[in-house]
This record gives sequence, structure tokens and C-alpha cells, in this order.
Amino acid sequence: MDTVQIDAQVDQLTESLLSSYHTACLETLPHDTPGKQPRWGTDLKRKRSTVRKTLNRAINTCAEENLYADHAGKSSYKKCIRFRRTTGWRKFCGSIESCQQAKMERKVMAQQNTPKIATLRKPDNTLTSSEEATRILVESHFPDCVFAQLIDYSEANQTTSEDDWLYACRMITLEKF
Repeated sequence: MDTVQIDAQVDQLTESLLSSYHTACLETLPHDTPGKQPRWGTDLKRKRSTVRKTLNRAINTCAEENLYADHAGKSSYKKCIRFRRTTGWRKFCGSIESCQQAKMERKVMAQQNTPKIATLRKPDNTLTSSEEATRILVESHFPDCVFAQLIDYSEANQTTSEDDWLYACRMITLEKF
């Protein structure tokens, strides 16, 4: 086979993979719900950039009027963030219309013990630690694997003896560098 035929087959394979991907996974776009505004808007974005500029100006010039402007800008920025947060929470609480919806929201917010990443659920419905999860995965995917004893370096002697230093001085010389 020459390279032209290989390139043609690679192009054909790539094209078929892409077409099957686009057929299987349709492109979806998130739809905006009218009336919902994110907490972070353009006004906060503009305020943040002006606060950053006044802070840099105050740091670079060390002039008192710039320090006062920076302080005033920061307090106004924090006030806007607080206002957005409280209005967003009020709007969220006001949007709950039925007891069923309130019950669902309460249930979601009450969940404190969400499963951690890199944990597995055991048959007794408890979560594994990371070491147990590693052991379970290795045993399930590599059944003939034998675990070697790991050395616990926290209990090992961490001090270096005089003989070790002398040996290191003999082994590492300027000529070897």
C-alpha cells in the first residue's frame, strides 16, 4: 500500500467516525429561561475591573487620594455583591410555589453526605476509602495480581548516619559532575 491509499483510508475512517458521532450524540444547546438572571452580571464585571484598576493605581502611586478611591471602590463593589446575593436568594425563595417543590428543595439542601469522588459503594451500602477502592479495582481488573508489601517510611529511621555521608562523598565528586 502506498501513502496515498493509506491517507484515503484514514480520511474515510475519520469521516465515518465523525458522522456516527454526530448521529449518536446530537448537539444540544442550553436554553435560557426567561426571567432568570445570573448573579454575576455586566455591572459587577465592570465594577470589578474598575476596582482592580484603582487597586493597581493605589499600589503603584501610593497617593492618599488613590488609596481612598480604592477603599471606596471596594466597599461599593462588596455592597453590590451582597445586594445581588440577597436579591437572588429572595427571588429563589419567592419562586417556590408548591409544597411539593419546597419539599424537593429542602431534600436537596439537606443532603450533607454526598459521595466523594474516587469512592466505591460496598455491598453493605457504605463508601470505601481511597485505599480500599484501589484494592477493589485492582482485584477486579487484575485477579492474578499479588500485592507486594509496601515499606512504611514514616516509621523508618529518617536520620542519616556518618557512614552514609562518607559513602556519598566518595561516590559524588566534582569530576563526576
